[in-house]
Amino acid sequence: MFAGSITGKVSVTKVGTGLITLAGPNYFTGATLVQSGTLRLASDTAGITGLVYRLDASQTNTFTTLADGSNVTAWADAAGSGFTFAVTNNLNCPVYDATLFDGRGGIRFGVSGSRGRMIGSAVTNAQTVFAVNMIRDTSNDNGGFWGKDANDFGMRIGGTTWYWPGNNNDFHYGGLVAVNGAISNATVTVNQRHVVSSVSSARQTFKPAIGDYWGSSQYTTRYYRGDVAEILVYDRRLSDLERQTVETALMAKWFPATSGTILPQTAAVTVNEGAKLDLLGNALTIASLAGGGLVTNGQLTVTSAVAPSGTLSIPGAPTLSGTLSVNIPATGTGDELTADGSLDLSNLTLNLTLPVSKPDTASFTLVSAAGGITGTFKSANLTGPWRLIYSATSVRLIYFSGTIIYIQ
Repeated sequence: MFAGSITGKVSVTKVGTGLITLAGPNYFTGATLVQSGTLRLASDTAGITGLVYRLDASQTNTFTTLADGSNVTAWADAAGSGFTFAVTNNLNCPVYDATLFDGRGGIRFGVSGSRGRMIGSAVTNAQTVFAVNMIRDTSNDNGGFWGKDANDFGMRIGGTTWYWPGNNNDFHYGGLVAVNGAISNATVTVNQRHVVSSVSSARQTFKPAIGDYWGSSQYTTRYYRGDVAEILVYDRRLSDLERQTVETALMAKWFPATSGTILPQTAAVTVNEGAKLDLLGNALTIASLAGGGLVTNGQLTVTSAVAPSGTLSIPGAPTLSGTLSVNIPATGTGDELTADGSLDLSNLTLNLTLPVSKPDTASFTLVSAAGGITGTFKSANLTGPWRLIYSATSVRLIYFSGTIIYIQ
């Protein structure tokens, strides 16, 4: 497993018959080749167990406001568990702002001196916490973000730094802190969104609160001043791969389009015969796909070019546009694209490399889709005696110089 980031003008090649997993955001500009074995992409959180609750400011149906539509009085688990955070005083509300985080929405804490304290509805377990947030200035002084209700124990930020390694008052003391996936990096930038990951050395059990979780009558300025997009709490210590997977998913969701994804959207990917690219249930967008291997377990979008070499197998109901390039030899079988779901051809141009002489085989399957074929190619460079035959689940290329009768 590689959970870091790959950047620069480099290419990535997976060699050997084993399995390797990419889990971090990547920014490299070169090609990706799965030469042999399996390359797995981890960026979906659905299979990660132990989620206690998830607060998501983009889901406006999960929070309740006063009549003004902005002062938030309750914020419920977006996963539907019924767990809810609520204020105890309507004068102490955080504020919903639909313009935050590129219009996805966010909740502002510490507005105009309001301590923005919200208390959880029950005692829960917690060991790994993620938060997408953004501080507005450097005024946080022991700024309480999330922690144990009415106690000096939780996640807090001073100036531009999440307290690390901290002391016994810090949730992650003896564990780890990461910012945007970088372990032991606790420093952030004003007005720049980030994902902070806080992992306790042991499972903690308490009633949580967000904002001014301590609610101290003595230290009345120790409350978080910033904007919150999402908070996830797990009841166990996630593995490095799981943690990086959640971080990558959150960055892909909340950061601008220039942030990294598991494979860059400009990636040119080749999967050799016998090799496999496992999307691990994720949606992947790339510029081009080539080879004769297997892409499996996810939702694939290719924006520019598809070029099978042998039989290239792809999952589900992919979204393909640009050019489909297929080589037809004079002897033997030609290239073929297969999908285990439905396939829409209407955004593809067929580019054929045809033999100069009559082939020893008169019929070639170019495309097959178990879930059905819809649409036709935008155009195809057919010449002479070559014809395309569309059926419910395939497209065939036929060579003939006389009369053909096709029975479907």
